[in-house]
Amino acid sequence: MRTRLRLLYEQGRATGWVKAAWPVLFAVSGLYALCVKAARLFYRTRFGSAYRPRAKVVSVGNIVMGGTGKTPLVRWVAEYLFQCDRRVAILLRGYRRPAAGTAPAAADLQLLGDEGAWLKQALRARADVFAARDRRKLARKVDVSGRYDAFVLDDGFQHWRLRRDLDIVTVDATRGLGNGFLIPAGPLREEAAALGRAHVVCLTRSDEVAPAHVHALKERIRRIAPAAVFVEMAVRPTGLVNIRTTAAVSVGPMKGRRVGIFCGIGNPGSFRRTCAAIGLNIVFEHFFEDHHPYTGEELERVARQAADRGAAALCTTEKDAARLEGVALSGIDVWAVSVEPVFVSGQEVLCERLDSLFSV
Repeated sequence: MRTRLRLLYEQGRATGWVKAAWPVLFAVSGLYALCVKAARLFYRTRFGSAYRPRAKVVSVGNIVMGGTGKTPLVRWVAEYLFQCDRRVAILLRGYRRPAAGTAPAAADLQLLGDEGAWLKQALRARADVFAARDRRKLARKVDVSGRYDAFVLDDGFQHWRLRRDLDIVTVDATRGLGNGFLIPAGPLREEAAALGRAHVVCLTRSDEVAPAHVHALKERIRRIAPAAVFVEMAVRPTGLVNIRTTAAVSVGPMKGRRVGIFCGIGNPGSFRRTCAAIGLNIVFEHFFEDHHPYTGEELERVARQAADRGAAALCTTEKDAARLEGVALSGIDVWAVSVEPVFVSGQEVLCERLDSLFSV
């Protein structure tokens, strides 16, 4: 069913099942839209007043369901603020954190979820990372200490319970706004007009599509959000890390190597393109749902299937690697592909917007 809905969301292709279910999908989408508008209206009133921390709040969110490449941008924003001598805390929900006891070797995974665990490792104390289902309550608790100058709110565009000073919205250039419908008839979390609240629109993976496509998408969003500034971002592979030995290698020695790839992220196609771009010879691939909790048995099955196709190693993402701690695989190495965000355009404008938060 997910594959059929993905075809509908991304390509506008309706299979027989989707055509039959369309009246129901459309009706539920309308109901969902009413609920979103009601929640948004409620938090604009004094009855649902949002909390205003003393620290500046920078939200990095999206309007489309699924991966849009926002986690690398969260990391970049936190690192930039740290370099500007700001004390930074990242606040996230910790989506799909494993139940206690299911991954005894992965304490950060249990506390923070896969994205939080990866951010904590990647930032190396340049920012603190906190996770809680109620991020308003979390913000109050963290803010009262007075230790932080800035909060980076992960996935906060629809989190109206916390006031933001800067709203950055990521839009995947390879997917755009999908078919324009709200969940479940389409991938939108809110109507496209909600982009009018954005201060910065970051088009991610803009290097993976033609410039004309990026221009058309930018013009479409500009009509919705004329006051927003635009940033274009890509990710650059920097190397690979062996999950078992923690040995790191550059991209060069891995070129041409026969590998199998697997991941559980929102846009697995982008990971495939990244692996192909660095010269890996992909002979097998298996994609799980986003934030999938891996088990040793299914990974052993993936390893066997990859080996049967002639793969000498398995490759996955850094975010997935956070969910593999404590899971042993025999007979095949697993490498995490390290990436960093690079700006195609607009970095100076984004820096100016961040700097302006502290200029008053």
